[in-house]
Amino acid sequence: MFKLIILASTLALASAIYAPNWSNMAAGEWNLVQPGGDTGCALGDPYYFVVKKGSLYPNKILIEFQGGGSCYDWDSCSRDEAMDDASVGYSVMMLGLTNGISEDIEEDDILYNKGYLMIENAEDVENAENTPTYGWSKIFIPHCTQDWHIGAKTTIYAEQDDEEEQQDEENKSANKDDDDDDEEEEDRSITWNHNGVNNAMSAIGFLFDYVSPDQVLVTGCGLRPYTASYYASAMIKHFGSSMASKITILSDSGVGLVPMSFVENKLDNWGAGCVVGKLFDDEGTYDIHSDGFWNSEFTLEHMWTVGKNLYSNVQWLLYQNVNDEYAQEIYEEMEAEENNKAENDDYLLREVVLLENLRDQGIVKMWLVNGEEEEEEEEAADEDEADEDEDADQDENKNQKEQDARGCYQAGFVPMQIDGFNTWVATALQNGAIDNVVCAEGCDIATTEDCNGEFYGALADRCGVCPDALDVEEEEEAADDDDEEAKAANKEDDDDDDEDAAEEEEEEEVCVYYVPSWADQSSCNAYVEAEHTSTRQSNGNGGHAVLVTMGVLGGFGVAGYLGFVMGKKGLQGTDDRSRLRDDEKPNY
Repeated sequence: MFKLIILASTLALASAIYAPNWSNMAAGEWNLVQPGGDTGCALGDPYYFVVKKGSLYPNKILIEFQGGGSCYDWDSCSRDEAMDDASVGYSVMMLGLTNGISEDIEEDDILYNKGYLMIENAEDVENAENTPTYGWSKIFIPHCTQDWHIGAKTTIYAEQDDEEEQQDEENKSANKDDDDDDEEEEDRSITWNHNGVNNAMSAIGFLFDYVSPDQVLVTGCGLRPYTASYYASAMIKHFGSSMASKITILSDSGVGLVPMSFVENKLDNWGAGCVVGKLFDDEGTYDIHSDGFWNSEFTLEHMWTVGKNLYSNVQWLLYQNVNDEYAQEIYEEMEAEENNKAENDDYLLREVVLLENLRDQGIVKMWLVNGEEEEEEEEAADEDEADEDEDADQDENKNQKEQDARGCYQAGFVPMQIDGFNTWVATALQNGAIDNVVCAEGCDIATTEDCNGEFYGALADRCGVCPDALDVEEEEEAADDDDEEAKAANKEDDDDDDEDAAEEEEEEEVCVYYVPSWADQSSCNAYVEAEHTSTRQSNGNGGHAVLVTMGVLGGFGVAGYLGFVMGKKGLQGTDDRSRLRDDEKPNY
């Protein structure tokens, strides 16, 4: 049953607006929606999203998927950042209740650095009315399950002691007298609800229930092609094929590189294989159920092609800093520590090759920058100029770089500070022709050193072997006969040959990839379409009890906050923070 949580402050309470449906919502005000049903955050907290009816264009919809980290094993799920993000942020809930942002909001909060989601007036940015989504309706989909909004599984993550700790424990156990009073071993595990699909579909379902969109911009910081494709596909299947031409996807820093070891071993922890597999199967070009695919293709990067081929009329835009340190750190963390297959650890080269291929195929229009190159140029300029205005610009750029290093906030926060970017996006939304904007150095194959130390885009194969350098191929071909004679003259005896052959066979076996368990359709029961949790519920008067909002909530104090927390406790789900030691539990 849908719950309505109305907070009453002991000091003052402004009029609460009860909105039974979309038509009764006040334009330009944020509303908190609690969908209930099968939704919920990672550790049992209820799920919420916020929505605002546009003041100028109510049927033009911006849908922003909150970015953030990922939880896929004990280490990644038990760290402070994951625990802090395991529930919908307090600032987001207060935005939906009070239609405002607290003045003492933390700098690392999702609402602090404003992008297309929040910029609405001159206080936010100069010439705010010129931003592409000014006056649009907006839906913000929080990310509290750490699964990129594509999770559909509850997983228990148990601590895995390293070898030294395990040996210490064994030694202690061997020297310990048997005693019935020995304390039971502490349960070191976390039950994590990867519920991203149900949560996101509840917000998309709000759109299904109340709005017939004229235009939709799907965006998000770190929005990966598989997430965007899945929910764009859901909208097109609901509204009809004509919806495809109304959808634009703008990914802010979501190129989507994923290590092969993660795809093989970790993706199934989320139950996300059913989402990814569904998209591949619907498109039909790649057979992810064959070993050949996994040995010849680069993991999930083909989702860019799959997403575009599914619905060619959907417009794809990408902003990417090719030297995004945060994205590289995430990639490195996701690589399996104990992996018997070679990984291509040259993230930058792999990224540049992918981006150039996407440009050549016309799959996505992109705006590429090289943060490292720009930083070097700024440092050179610093040596020549040191006036006060430039110092101020430096401080602004420094703050922007620090923001980049910390990760994603609202989509558009960084790129919209670049001259021309807003115009570029606005032109695309008006179905105008736009060009790719590509930085001069380090954003293409010709300016990125490959695995041979050359500039031809040569990538190491799955075994970590780099192909022969192009500039010596002709020499090798010309010397083919001589090489054969030399090999024959220096041939080892038969025993040595057999040994060499065995070693080569062993190496090949190490580099062979097989179909991951999640890609086997027979073992996956979630290839059916995700059904959204409807926000409609009868109120006995022919209407639908959906939203509670408060345009002004003056004097909201301790009593109101306690009421909110108590309201949360009444929902389904269990709080699994109890499995952590006291010093590991986040502070609230």
